[in-house]
Amino acid sequence: MKRVLLIAALGAATLALVGLFAFRSGSAVLGDNRTVIRYAHYQGMPSLVRAIDLAMRDYEALHPDVRLEQILVPDRIWRQWLQSQMIGGTPPDLVEIAAAMPIDQLAQHFTPLTEWIDAPNPYNAGSPIEGLAWKDTFLDGLATSPSYNAALGQVLGVPKSAVIIRVLLNRALLRELAGDDRVPTTYAEMIDLCRRVQTWSREQGRYVAPLAVSKFNVPYNLYSLFSAQTQKRALEINPHLNLRLNHRMLAQEYLRGHWTLRDEAVLSGFEIMREFGQMFTPGFLQLEREDAMFQFLQGRALMMTIGSFAASTTIQEAPFEIGVFRLPLPSPDDPRYGRHVLGLASEASRGLEGTTGLARASPNKAKAIDFLHFLTSHAQAQKFTANSGFVPAVVQVEPDPLIAEFVAHVDGPPDGFR
Repeated sequence: MKRVLLIAALGAATLALVGLFAFRSGSAVLGDNRTVIRYAHYQGMPSLVRAIDLAMRDYEALHPDVRLEQILVPDRIWRQWLQSQMIGGTPPDLVEIAAAMPIDQLAQHFTPLTEWIDAPNPYNAGSPIEGLAWKDTFLDGLATSPSYNAALGQVLGVPKSAVIIRVLLNRALLRELAGDDRVPTTYAEMIDLCRRVQTWSREQGRYVAPLAVSKFNVPYNLYSLFSAQTQKRALEINPHLNLRLNHRMLAQEYLRGHWTLRDEAVLSGFEIMREFGQMFTPGFLQLEREDAMFQFLQGRALMMTIGSFAASTTIQEAPFEIGVFRLPLPSPDDPRYGRHVLGLASEASRGLEGTTGLARASPNKAKAIDFLHFLTSHAQAQKFTANSGFVPAVVQVEPDPLIAEFVAHVDGPPDGFR
């Protein structure tokens, strides 16, 4: 019996070593001589997973010597999982870069893409963006985080989509409680609508929240309101007068005494956040993203603020007609909050997401970069946005009609600070 157990243990160890060697070398399963490129990420939206899988199958059809694998890791364990893979020297070839990833991890475990970004993407031949440098085929020119890391001075990844925030509205529920389905166009109308929902809910004895909110989408609401109140102040304290006050400049100017938490604009920002926060789902800081979405889809909330990456799935799942609009912010002529406002801010500087980097330990760098070229080409970006419902990150790519309202509004003054 002991001998049988010993043989079984040795067999298991041998298989484990074979598996480890296969993973480290990028080879496929036994009997498959194709090079394996593994791509790991933590965004589990079904439409995204499907869109990536379809792009992989298209690439394999062009390159039969390559096999692509998608590794989906739950976001709750993503950091721990990735750290263990990096330290163990067995990371996937391509890895999604989270916005809060530590700089030491970026420097140690990722290959800068700087040497590739000035050359054209070969898969754009014959497209409207043929001949453009790879970096210039993206909406931000690969100049914003997390694609570009300012501390390292390097481009570390390329994005898959843009992040635009909008408000979803249950039109059927709005007609029931207001008699029409006209969406609010000013901040005063938005607050008035929210208060009408609260009054109607009490009178009907039926709980309906003005806004379905979780700890995940709180910033979508409050940051926009606060930064609108600091637009003028941001220009006044910006030492470089370059229309973009970053966090480091903001901190430096605070230490120099050029602004304080008692500034009128800052106090006005706190006031408007408090006012609007009273319209949120009670206990929202304990709620997950799925809780807010479930409340909205059940008709227990009139509106929900959402990012473009989750919009198409939510719109398709909703059993009612949905309206989409941009969160109304105070205008300069607003009697309560207008004195600090320049106007509705441009969304041209909004971040891109799904940034994918190349692992330094990857044994297949050339083929991994080739797949990134393919995935971010004009033709594949068009297919990706159609299959995923995400806003495209590549220039001259048309979004799916379902998410047309999520296209960025590029006109307008700069944001304030948050």
